[in-house]
Amino acid sequence: LVEALASPPVLEQHLALVLGQVRRALAPEALGDGKAAADVVFLQEVSRDHRAALEGLCAQRGWAASFSEASGLPGKCDAMTAVLSRHKLEDCGQVSIQENNKTRHFASARLGSTWLVSCHVPHEVSSKADKKQKGGAANTKAQDADDCNGANVEVAVRVLKSLAEHFGGGLASEPRSLVAGGDWNADVRQVAAGMAAGDSLLRAELWAPEDVTQIGTKVAIDGIFLVRAAC
Repeated sequence: LVEALASPPVLEQHLALVLGQVRRALAPEALGDGKAAADVVFLQEVSRDHRAALEGLCAQRGWAASFSEASGLPGKCDAMTAVLSRHKLEDCGQVSIQENNKTRHFASARLGSTWLVSCHVPHEVSSKADKKQKGGAANTKAQDADDCNGANVEVAVRVLKSLAEHFGGGLASEPRSLVAGGDWNADVRQVAAGMAAGDSLLRAELWAPEDVTQIGTKVAIDGIFLVRAAC
């Protein structure tokens, strides 16, 4: 199955799907009334081939893009993140976070007075003893689901707070808002609750689907947070 999913026909179809979704989101003809469906797109798990194709598409359409660097780990996926927009982006770069024994690079950019960050929070690290209790390595997906359903919430909250601090000193100075979206590998509604309960200086609003966003989980782990300094 793994070999089949990594075969050229499947990879080509996947790339075509990604490019098609980006076009539908950002193209002015997307809604049929000369308006685009979105101003910004956040992407995670971007490969080098995907990056090259996305850069070509953005250049063709006059869109802006900010990509993070690849993971750089031998034998691992590139794990790049990206921020794409039909508007001009400024201060394009990345912010690196270290959680759960992994380093992840989040693409970032500024659109007017708002910072934009594409996030992919690492899974919680499970010990060998934990895996044995849950039935061995074959149940890694089950463990991942448990992480998303609760155990990784504190990590996701910590990452979101650190982003708010990094981009504007807790958003107490200009620019005054942060939009951070992507894969939090945690129940995003619990993350929102954790932000509300843990820090009166920040206000986080969540946009996320009602349904699950990953096979094997019971909750939405993907979502977009608008973070501002509390009034």
